[in-house]
Amino acid sequence: MIDKDVNDPNPKIDPAPNSNTEKEADDWVSGADPMTGAVTLRREDGREQTFRIVVEDEADPSHGTVSYVSPLARAVLTYGPGDTVEIAGGKAVILDFR
Repeated sequence: MIDKDVNDPNPKIDPAPNSNTEKEADDWVSGADPMTGAVTLRREDGREQTFRIVVEDEADPSHGTVSYVSPLARAVLTYGPGDTVEIAGGKAVILDFR
């Protein structure tokens, strides 16, 4: 809903009824921006991998960037540090997401 005070240069937009904005905010990793965030994982074999999630045309896995629609990015976007995700037939723990 939009505040209809025409004299207010910054109208307020309220969330739609029955929205999950508070839960989504609580679930989201504090300070992480999914389109610029750096994610660090520890794979099952002990290797640590850090990558940034970017838009499709900026993705270059050999330089540590993956598209937000890639299976790797999609696997981590809804989880946070300490969570285990399945990636490429294996598992990895999210160490950091900033």
